[in-house]
Amino acid sequence: MSNRKEKGEAIIIFLVLLVLFFIIAFLFGENEEENITNSSSDTYTLMVYMCGSDLESDGGYASEDIEEMLEAQLAKEVNLLVYTGGTTEWKNESIASNRNQVFKIEDNKLNLVKDDIGMKYFSKPETLIEFMNWAKDNYPANKYGLILWDHGGGAVSGFGFDENETDKNESLTIDEIKTALDKFEPKLEFNVKVTVFGSH
Repeated sequence: MSNRKEKGEAIIIFLVLLVLFFIIAFLFGENEEENITNSSSDTYTLMVYMCGSDLESDGGYASEDIEEMLEAQLAKEVNLLVYTGGTTEWKNESIASNRNQVFKIEDNKLNLVKDDIGMKYFSKPETLIEFMNWAKDNYPANKYGLILWDHGGGAVSGFGFDENETDKNESLTIDEIKTALDKFEPKLEFNVKVTVFGSH
């Protein structure tokens, strides 16, 4: 049963990475060097809301995905931000397990850009709203993308099973995700290019 679960989780992680690849290809197109470049004057901020959950504490899958992101060659017009938390143990020693953090992936390095957040639950819409607002204020762009990384429970259970929550069944529902997106200000300036869910 454990092997079946691990295989299932590995497949999910692969699918998430595959979707991420297509997102990047869609946003930036292809070029001869296979780097992520930008031929227009657009600027991009891609926000990864990474709720590590048991996927990280049990298997280190979030850390593995971050390592994959570090291999990308990003254009200077691209801001790739990763908001970490939601797990009791990060396998990547650069990421704290006792608080949430924001990292910017730049020059193939994981750079810590915000470390005063404290412990906030990924299952709360306020946490997502704060991250999006902070990203917009500190890394303004004319195009934005949002990736919600964790187990997904579909229309019933939503997303984001934070291991640090007292109620382990608490999650960010579809309605709460909509609330978070609706509360983003200013609405007209925020262009969510794509929202991706990892499901399990």
